[in-house]
Amino acid sequence: MAVQAIELPEGYRYSRADGKEAGTRVYLVNNTTGGTCVSEISALGVLPALGEAWEGSGASALYVRGHTLSIVDGGCSTGSARAWRCEVTYSPIDVSSGETEENIPGFVAYEVDARAELVDTWRVGPFAYLPITASFTATTDVGGYTVDIAGEPRSFPARSATLSVRNVLNGAGLLTATWIAAVGKRNSDTWQAITAGYLVYAGAHVSKIGPDTYTVEHRIVWDAYGHLRQVVAKDPTTGEPYMGWAHPSAGTAQAMSSGALSSPACASYVNWRQPFSENVAFASLGIQT
Repeated sequence: MAVQAIELPEGYRYSRADGKEAGTRVYLVNNTTGGTCVSEISALGVLPALGEAWEGSGASALYVRGHTLSIVDGGCSTGSARAWRCEVTYSPIDVSSGETEENIPGFVAYEVDARAELVDTWRVGPFAYLPITASFTATTDVGGYTVDIAGEPRSFPARSATLSVRNVLNGAGLLTATWIAAVGKRNSDTWQAITAGYLVYAGAHVSKIGPDTYTVEHRIVWDAYGHLRQVVAKDPTTGEPYMGWAHPSAGTAQAMSSGALSSPACASYVNWRQPFSENVAFASLGIQT
């Protein structure tokens, strides 16, 4: 389908009266290969999109508010045509109606909720091993120094933050399937100066707020330990943690733990677990920043 939009000079109008601005531009939309339905015109991307800013004539805050189409050359079926006359109307943000810039496509807002979350802890750093991005063996001891009491963990704070990024988009910017597939995955490369592995994509909330206009709130979680959590090795027979030198690999564990096994009253072997094992390139999510 070959579709072209040609702007008609006589339809280019800009006005300012009583402190209010308005504008109109007129296009001739031609389809040289067949009929085009009115519902397809906006989606073809040949006209200024809803919410798109005015390009000139001294206008300071005008945005596309609507498209009005009329048939110039009829097509082969009802509701389609080879040529359309399209009038694109511009108007400023109407504050009196409650409309704000936050409803205009291209708008971006941030919110950061930083906090400390208490997590089960058997060891404190410096750790011998913190596998944020590298592959690792689930039985590798974390190292560090013991803080558990007879194998029972203590609660220590782990720093985390939730970043909410709100975008206002036209329908063409929606990547719903991509966002769904990315939920629960960590960043595979640096994003917004945050090292790979420290962010988890927690999901997106999409709402339609106007004709072909949507608000999308992306939720992203940062964790100081790259979302790793400690687990203690347990005796498969008793279900109790290995204590002191009781672990079959205690000699190896001691060497890797940098003195972590100094107390026989503490768990002998502690491992990292990564609940979010999959990665995704955050650049592919189309998050506007």
